[in-house]
Amino acid sequence: MKKAILYLLTLCLCLVVCCGAAFGESAPAEKTGEELYHAGEDASKAGDYEKALAYYLEAAEKGEAEAVASIGAMYYYGTGVEQDFGKALEYWQKAAGMGSGRAYYGIGYLYGAGQGVEQSYEKAMEYYRLSADHGYALAYCAIGNMYFYGSGVEQSYSEALKNYQLAADQNIPDALFSLGSMYGNGYGTEQSDSKALECFMKAAELNHAPSLTYIGYLYAEGQGVEQSYEKALECFEKAAEQGYADAFDCLGDMYRAGAGVEQNYEKAAEYYRIAAEKGDPEAAESLKTMIEEGLISE
Repeated sequence: MKKAILYLLTLCLCLVVCCGAAFGESAPAEKTGEELYHAGEDASKAGDYEKALAYYLEAAEKGEAEAVASIGAMYYYGTGVEQDFGKALEYWQKAAGMGSGRAYYGIGYLYGAGQGVEQSYEKAMEYYRLSADHGYALAYCAIGNMYFYGSGVEQSYSEALKNYQLAADQNIPDALFSLGSMYGNGYGTEQSDSKALECFMKAAELNHAPSLTYIGYLYAEGQGVEQSYEKALECFEKAAEQGYADAFDCLGDMYRAGAGVEQNYEKAAEYYRIAAEKGDPEAAESLKTMIEEGLISE
Protein backbone atom coordinates (compact mmCIF):
# COMPACT_ATOMS: atom_id res chain seq x y z
CA MET A 1 0.00 0.00 0.00
CA LYS A 2 2.78 2.39 0.94
CA LYS A 3 4.53 1.59 -2.35
CA ALA A 4 1.34 2.35 -4.25
CA ILE A 5 0.94 5.72 -2.49
CA LEU A 6 4.61 6.56 -3.16
CA TYR A 7 4.13 5.66 -6.82
CA LEU A 8 1.06 7.90 -7.09
CA LEU A 9 2.90 10.81 -5.44
CA THR A 10 5.82 10.39 -7.83
CA LEU A 11 3.43 10.24 -10.80
CA CYS A 12 1.67 13.43 -9.66
CA LEU A 13 5.00 15.20 -9.21
CA CYS A 14 6.05 14.23 -12.72
CA LEU A 15 2.75 15.51 -14.09
CA VAL A 16 3.24 18.87 -12.30
CA VAL A 17 6.78 19.25 -13.64
CA CYS A 18 5.81 18.21 -17.16
CA CYS A 19 2.73 20.40 -17.21
CA GLY A 20 4.73 23.31 -15.90
CA ALA A 21 7.20 22.96 -18.76
CA ALA A 22 4.37 22.58 -21.24
CA PHE A 23 2.67 25.73 -20.02
CA GLY A 24 5.59 28.13 -20.53
CA GLU A 25 8.07 27.57 -17.72
CA SER A 26 10.84 27.07 -20.27
CA ALA A 27 14.37 28.51 -20.39
CA PRO A 28 14.54 32.17 -21.51
CA ALA A 29 14.82 32.74 -25.26
CA GLU A 30 18.29 33.23 -26.66
CA LYS A 31 19.10 36.87 -27.48
CA THR A 32 19.30 37.95 -31.10
CA GLY A 33 22.39 39.58 -32.56
CA GLU A 34 20.64 42.96 -32.52
CA GLU A 35 19.68 42.57 -28.86
CA LEU A 36 23.24 41.62 -27.95
CA TYR A 37 24.55 44.63 -29.87
CA HIS A 38 22.26 47.00 -27.94
CA ALA A 39 23.30 45.33 -24.69
CA GLY A 40 26.89 46.06 -25.69
CA GLU A 41 26.02 49.69 -26.40
CA ASP A 42 24.41 50.02 -22.96
CA ALA A 43 27.45 48.48 -21.28
CA SER A 44 29.76 50.80 -23.22
CA LYS A 45 27.78 53.88 -22.18
CA ALA A 46 28.02 52.68 -18.58
CA GLY A 47 31.81 52.42 -18.95
CA ASP A 48 31.90 48.62 -18.64
CA TYR A 49 34.02 48.02 -21.75
CA GLU A 50 34.88 44.44 -20.87
CA LYS A 51 31.21 43.49 -20.82
CA ALA A 52 30.57 45.60 -23.92
CA LEU A 53 33.25 43.74 -25.87
CA ALA A 54 31.84 40.38 -24.77
CA TYR A 55 28.38 41.36 -26.03
CA TYR A 56 29.77 42.72 -29.30
CA LEU A 57 31.77 39.57 -29.95
CA GLU A 58 28.73 37.38 -29.30
CA ALA A 59 26.58 39.60 -31.54
CA ALA A 60 29.26 39.50 -34.23
CA GLU A 61 29.11 35.71 -34.22
CA LYS A 62 25.41 36.06 -35.04
CA GLY A 63 26.21 38.29 -38.03
CA GLU A 64 25.41 41.70 -36.49
CA ALA A 65 27.37 44.18 -38.64
CA GLU A 66 27.12 47.13 -36.22
CA ALA A 67 28.60 45.00 -33.44
CA VAL A 68 31.62 44.30 -35.65
CA ALA A 69 31.88 48.03 -36.38
CA SER A 70 31.77 48.76 -32.64
CA ILE A 71 34.64 46.36 -32.00
CA GLY A 72 36.58 48.31 -34.62
CA ALA A 73 35.75 51.53 -32.79
CA MET A 74 37.01 50.05 -29.51
CA TYR A 75 40.35 49.26 -31.12
CA TYR A 76 40.49 52.70 -32.73
CA TYR A 77 39.97 54.58 -29.45
CA GLY A 78 41.62 51.99 -27.22
CA THR A 79 38.57 51.60 -25.00
CA GLY A 80 38.76 48.32 -23.10
CA VAL A 81 41.48 47.08 -25.44
CA GLU A 82 44.95 48.25 -26.45
CA GLN A 83 44.68 50.88 -29.19
CA ASP A 84 45.45 49.31 -32.55
CA PHE A 85 44.61 51.08 -35.83
CA GLY A 86 45.41 47.92 -37.77
CA LYS A 87 42.81 45.91 -35.87
CA ALA A 88 40.34 48.78 -36.16
CA LEU A 89 40.80 48.65 -39.93
CA GLU A 90 40.42 44.86 -39.93
CA TYR A 91 37.10 44.95 -38.08
CA TRP A 92 35.80 47.92 -40.05
CA GLN A 93 36.62 46.18 -43.33
CA LYS A 94 34.72 43.13 -42.13
CA ALA A 95 31.74 45.22 -41.00
CA ALA A 96 31.78 47.21 -44.25
CA GLY A 97 31.55 43.94 -46.15
CA MET A 98 28.45 43.22 -44.08
CA GLY A 99 26.90 46.54 -45.12
CA SER A 100 27.76 48.90 -42.24
CA GLY A 101 27.87 52.53 -43.34
CA ARG A 102 29.55 53.45 -40.05
CA ALA A 103 32.39 51.05 -40.86
CA TYR A 104 32.92 52.61 -44.29
CA TYR A 105 33.10 55.98 -42.55
CA GLY A 106 35.72 54.67 -40.11
CA ILE A 107 37.90 53.39 -42.95
CA GLY A 108 37.57 56.76 -44.68
CA TYR A 109 38.69 58.51 -41.52
CA LEU A 110 41.75 56.26 -41.25
CA TYR A 111 42.78 57.12 -44.81
CA GLY A 112 42.16 60.83 -44.27
CA ALA A 113 44.29 60.86 -41.13
CA GLY A 114 46.85 58.31 -42.34
CA GLN A 115 46.31 56.11 -39.29
CA GLY A 116 47.28 52.49 -39.86
CA VAL A 117 47.27 53.09 -43.63
CA GLU A 118 49.08 55.34 -46.09
CA GLN A 119 47.39 58.74 -46.01
CA SER A 120 45.13 59.35 -49.00
CA TYR A 121 42.36 61.95 -49.29
CA GLU A 122 41.23 60.29 -52.51
CA LYS A 123 40.64 56.97 -50.74
CA ALA A 124 39.09 58.77 -47.80
CA MET A 125 36.57 60.38 -50.15
CA GLU A 126 35.90 57.02 -51.80
CA TYR A 127 34.99 55.44 -48.48
CA TYR A 128 32.99 58.45 -47.28
CA ARG A 129 30.88 58.20 -50.43
CA LEU A 130 30.33 54.48 -49.80
CA SER A 131 29.37 55.32 -46.23
CA ALA A 132 26.83 57.89 -47.42
CA ASP A 133 25.47 55.39 -49.96
CA HIS A 134 24.88 53.01 -47.05
CA GLY A 135 22.84 55.62 -45.19
CA TYR A 136 25.38 56.94 -42.69
CA ALA A 137 24.48 60.63 -42.37
CA LEU A 138 27.76 61.78 -40.79
CA ALA A 139 29.53 60.84 -44.03
CA TYR A 140 27.84 63.77 -45.80
CA CYS A 141 29.44 66.10 -43.26
CA ALA A 142 32.86 64.58 -43.98
CA ILE A 143 32.30 64.92 -47.73
CA GLY A 144 31.29 68.55 -47.14
CA ASN A 145 34.56 69.14 -45.28
CA MET A 146 36.54 67.60 -48.15
CA TYR A 147 34.91 69.97 -50.64
CA PHE A 148 35.22 72.96 -48.30
CA TYR A 149 38.98 72.53 -47.93
CA GLY A 150 39.63 70.98 -51.35
CA SER A 151 41.08 67.80 -49.84
CA GLY A 152 41.34 65.11 -52.52
CA VAL A 153 38.77 66.95 -54.65
CA GLU A 154 38.52 70.29 -56.38
CA GLN A 155 37.57 72.92 -53.81
CA SER A 156 33.87 73.82 -54.06
CA TYR A 157 31.78 75.78 -51.58
CA SER A 158 28.58 74.86 -53.42
CA GLU A 159 29.32 71.12 -53.10
CA ALA A 160 30.30 71.62 -49.47
CA LEU A 161 27.03 73.44 -48.81
CA LYS A 162 25.00 70.70 -50.53
CA ASN A 163 26.56 67.92 -48.46
CA TYR A 164 26.37 69.85 -45.18
CA GLN A 165 22.68 70.36 -45.89
CA LEU A 166 22.14 66.63 -46.50
CA ALA A 167 23.70 65.87 -43.11
CA ALA A 168 21.95 68.77 -41.39
CA ASP A 169 18.59 67.48 -42.62
CA GLN A 170 19.31 64.42 -40.47
CA ASN A 171 20.19 66.55 -37.44
CA ILE A 172 23.95 66.04 -37.48
CA PRO A 173 25.20 68.80 -35.12
CA ASP A 174 28.60 69.30 -36.82
CA ALA A 175 26.85 69.73 -40.16
CA LEU A 176 24.41 72.28 -38.72
CA PHE A 177 27.34 74.24 -37.31
CA SER A 178 29.21 74.14 -40.62
CA LEU A 179 26.07 75.12 -42.51
CA GLY A 180 25.58 78.05 -40.15
CA SER A 181 29.14 79.17 -40.80
CA MET A 182 28.53 78.94 -44.55
CA TYR A 183 25.42 81.15 -44.31
CA GLY A 184 27.11 83.54 -41.91
CA ASN A 185 30.06 84.08 -44.24
CA GLY A 186 28.19 83.78 -47.52
CA TYR A 187 30.25 80.82 -48.73
CA GLY A 188 28.54 79.09 -51.65
CA THR A 189 25.29 80.89 -50.89
CA GLU A 190 23.83 84.30 -50.23
CA GLN A 191 24.94 85.63 -46.85
CA SER A 192 22.18 85.34 -44.25
CA ASP A 193 22.57 86.05 -40.54
CA SER A 194 19.07 84.74 -39.84
CA LYS A 195 19.72 81.37 -41.53
CA ALA A 196 23.09 81.12 -39.81
CA LEU A 197 21.49 81.77 -36.42
CA GLU A 198 18.78 79.18 -37.14
CA CYS A 199 21.43 76.53 -37.85
CA PHE A 200 23.48 77.40 -34.77
CA MET A 201 20.37 77.34 -32.58
CA LYS A 202 19.38 73.89 -33.86
CA ALA A 203 22.87 72.55 -33.23
CA ALA A 204 22.91 74.10 -29.75
CA GLU A 205 19.61 72.37 -28.96
CA LEU A 206 21.42 69.13 -29.79
CA ASN A 207 24.03 70.05 -27.14
CA HIS A 208 26.78 70.78 -29.70
CA ALA A 209 29.58 72.45 -27.70
CA PRO A 210 30.92 74.86 -30.39
CA SER A 211 27.37 75.99 -31.22
CA LEU A 212 26.49 76.44 -27.55
CA THR A 213 29.60 78.57 -27.12
CA TYR A 214 28.81 80.69 -30.16
CA ILE A 215 25.18 81.18 -29.11
CA GLY A 216 26.42 82.06 -25.63
CA TYR A 217 28.63 84.75 -27.18
CA LEU A 218 25.64 86.14 -29.12
CA TYR A 219 23.58 86.33 -25.90
CA ALA A 220 26.43 88.02 -24.06
CA GLU A 221 26.81 90.63 -26.80
CA GLY A 222 23.13 90.88 -27.78
CA GLN A 223 23.87 90.13 -31.42
CA GLY A 224 20.83 88.80 -33.30
CA VAL A 225 19.20 87.85 -29.98
CA GLU A 226 18.01 89.73 -26.92
CA GLN A 227 21.01 90.36 -24.67
CA SER A 228 21.10 88.01 -21.68
CA TYR A 229 24.11 87.21 -19.51
CA GLU A 230 22.03 84.53 -17.79
CA LYS A 231 21.47 82.65 -21.06
CA ALA A 232 25.07 83.23 -22.10
CA LEU A 233 26.31 81.70 -18.84
CA GLU A 234 23.98 78.72 -19.28
CA CYS A 235 25.31 78.07 -22.79
CA PHE A 236 28.95 78.39 -21.75
CA GLU A 237 28.47 76.05 -18.80
CA LYS A 238 26.78 73.39 -20.96
CA ALA A 239 29.64 73.53 -23.45
CA ALA A 240 32.24 73.47 -20.64
CA GLU A 241 30.65 70.30 -19.24
CA GLN A 242 31.75 68.67 -22.50
CA GLY A 243 35.32 69.90 -22.02
CA TYR A 244 35.20 72.51 -24.79
CA ALA A 245 38.18 74.84 -24.30
CA ASP A 246 36.64 77.99 -25.78
CA ALA A 247 33.71 77.72 -23.37
CA PHE A 248 36.08 77.82 -20.39
CA ASP A 249 37.74 80.88 -21.91
CA CYS A 250 34.34 82.60 -22.21
CA LEU A 251 33.47 81.73 -18.61
CA GLY A 252 36.79 83.25 -17.59
CA ASP A 253 35.85 86.45 -19.44
CA MET A 254 32.50 86.65 -17.64
CA TYR A 255 33.99 86.25 -14.16
CA ARG A 256 36.84 88.61 -14.95
CA ALA A 257 34.43 91.34 -16.07
CA GLY A 258 31.66 90.50 -13.61
CA ALA A 259 29.25 90.16 -16.52
CA GLY A 260 26.06 88.62 -15.16
CA VAL A 261 28.01 87.11 -12.26
CA GLU A 262 29.82 88.48 -9.23
CA GLN A 263 33.30 89.54 -10.31
CA ASN A 264 35.82 86.95 -9.21
CA TYR A 265 39.40 87.09 -10.49
CA GLU A 266 40.38 83.78 -8.92
CA LYS A 267 37.50 81.97 -10.58
CA ALA A 268 38.28 83.70 -13.88
CA ALA A 269 41.88 82.54 -13.60
CA GLU A 270 40.71 79.00 -12.82
CA TYR A 271 38.68 78.89 -16.04
CA TYR A 272 41.49 80.47 -18.07
CA ARG A 273 43.93 77.83 -16.77
CA ILE A 274 41.62 75.01 -17.80
CA ALA A 275 41.20 76.51 -21.27
CA ALA A 276 44.94 77.15 -21.61
CA GLU A 277 45.73 73.56 -20.62
CA LYS A 278 43.40 72.47 -23.41
CA GLY A 279 45.41 74.54 -25.88
CA ASP A 280 43.43 77.80 -26.04
CA PRO A 281 45.97 80.59 -26.79
CA GLU A 282 43.56 83.44 -25.94
CA ALA A 283 42.99 82.01 -22.47
CA ALA A 284 46.74 81.70 -21.92
CA GLU A 285 47.19 85.34 -22.95
CA SER A 286 44.35 86.49 -20.64
CA LEU A 287 45.92 84.60 -17.74
CA LYS A 288 49.29 86.20 -18.45
CA THR A 289 47.71 89.68 -18.55
CA MET A 290 45.94 89.17 -15.23
CA ILE A 291 49.22 88.14 -13.59
CA GLU A 292 51.03 91.16 -15.07
CA GLU A 293 48.29 93.50 -13.86
CA GLY A 294 48.54 92.03 -10.38
CA LEU A 295 44.94 90.82 -10.39
CA ILE A 296 46.06 87.31 -9.43
CA SER A 297 49.25 85.70 -8.26
CA GLU A 298 51.17 83.10 -10.20
